[in-house]
Amino acid sequence: STCSASMVALHEACVVIDRGYCVSAIVGGTNPILRPSCTTMMSEQGVLSPDGSCKTFSTAANRYTRGEAA
Repeated sequence: STCSASMVALHEACVVIDRGYCVSAIVGGTNPILRPSCTTMMSEQGVLSPDGSCKTFSTAANRYTRGEAA
């Protein structure tokens, strides 16, 4: 489903650790932003933060910023 690949990978890692198949796991995910038209569309819809900053748990949060971190 949309945007769930990383969570599915995390769930699978938890399952194999819980079952004793391994003691640790590395889980990762990405959402490559390859087409500028997607960002343009989201900007036109007013979804993206006007200042381009991510303020996840702040009261100053002002919408969404596209990006990835590792």
